[in-house]
Amino acid sequence: MTPKEKLRIFFRNVRKKISSERRKEASSNAFHFLKERLTPFQRILSFANTPEEIDLHLLNEWISMEKNLFLPKIEENDLCIFQITDLASQLLISNRFLLQEPNDQLCNAAELFSIDCILVPGLAFDTKKHRLGYGKGYYDRLLARSQIYSIGIGFKEQMSLIPLPVEPFDQQLSELALF
Repeated sequence: MTPKEKLRIFFRNVRKKISSERRKEASSNAFHFLKERLTPFQRILSFANTPEEIDLHLLNEWISMEKNLFLPKIEENDLCIFQITDLASQLLISNRFLLQEPNDQLCNAAELFSIDCILVPGLAFDTKKHRLGYGKGYYDRLLARSQIYSIGIGFKEQMSLIPLPVEPFDQQLSELALF
C-alpha cells in the first residue's frame, strides 16, 4: 500500500468521525465565509458534495442565483463543466461513483476558460496548499490545464499535520478554506 493510499484510509476515517453538529457548524461557517470570499469572482466551478464532505448546497444555490454556477461531470478521464442556472430544475444525477453531477440534457456545457474560481474537494490538505484527492486525478488534470484561482474546501479536521506526499502531476491550490 502506498503512502497516499494509507493517508486516504486515515483521512476517510477522520472525516467519518466528525459529528453531525460539527458538520452543521462547519457548513454554516463555510456558507457565510465563502459568500464574502467569492465576491470578486463571477463564474465559479463548485461541486456537489458527498454526504461525507462539507455541505455546499446552500452555497451552490446562492451562487446559482447571484453569480454563475458551474458544476463538474466526469466523462471518461476528465471533468467536463456545465453551467447550472437553476439547481431545482436542472436535477443532479448520480454517476458510477455515486457522485451527484449535472444532467447534461438539462444544462449547457462550458469551457474551462470561462471560469474565474474553482472550489476543490479533497480528503486532506497541508500547509503548502497541497491536497490529497480520491485517487483518480480528475481535479489535478483540470487544474493543470489552467491558471484559475482554486480554493480547497473541507473541514479543519482534514488539515494534515505533516506534508502530504506530492507527485509531479499533483497540483497546488491557490488557497485553503477549511471550516
